[in-house]
Amino acid sequence: MGWSRPIGPLRVWRNIELINSHGNKIQISIEDIPEDQYPEVLDHMCTFFIKDETTLSSMNISEDPDAIMVLKDFWNIALKQRMAIGAFDKSENDENKKLVGVNILAVIDEDFDNECKNFTISNVRMKKFFNFLFEFSDEGDPRRTSDVNFYLSAFGLSVDPKYRCLGLGKQLLATRDDIGRVYNINLTETIFTSAISQKAAAAVGFKDHVARAYEDIVDEDGEKLFPSLAGKYVKSMMKHLQ
Repeated sequence: MGWSRPIGPLRVWRNIELINSHGNKIQISIEDIPEDQYPEVLDHMCTFFIKDETTLSSMNISEDPDAIMVLKDFWNIALKQRMAIGAFDKSENDENKKLVGVNILAVIDEDFDNECKNFTISNVRMKKFFNFLFEFSDEGDPRRTSDVNFYLSAFGLSVDPKYRCLGLGKQLLATRDDIGRVYNINLTETIFTSAISQKAAAAVGFKDHVARAYEDIVDEDGEKLFPSLAGKYVKSMMKHLQ
């Protein structure tokens, strides 16, 4: 039997106060996202993440409805673990708090691996993308290099553009320390695809694990998968928790 989230109520992991670009204080909580808000999570990811994430943007996935459906189906696999966390603006009140940031977390173990590898992909471009994702994930899999049977990972971190440059991304990443301590997860590893996300991860203690130049990534036909990203790197970065 694979890893599963311990039974218990949803948690508020952090409460923080930030100053926005207008000089106003905003109250932010980082919480487990309720399952009834998962459709909102997917809307957020499709509205912001797909357009902004380095590899998906370079492939113009936001213009391909079939590819977007593949991503939504894959995110739903991760969401089944009920580990996704969100940043909520609760400046008005707790009843009207607004979801302004998302991190789709998942614990990777053998069962999760098998479910991902059995994930059916008919879209040609998404098949190439996931071939790269799974291959690079295998290369940086901490179970090969560290004494762990499972670890915490993620399949997308996104912040509403109106709330960027406030450090919310770093706060979402740093919350993994709290999650690891409570759920006894010793390690986290994630693929960071841009220099900005890599810098944010380093700022909260992630270390480079595996790196690859985008110009060296090719599909099964030997064609460059991300030709517009020459000179840039994708990185697997890792952090010991607790």
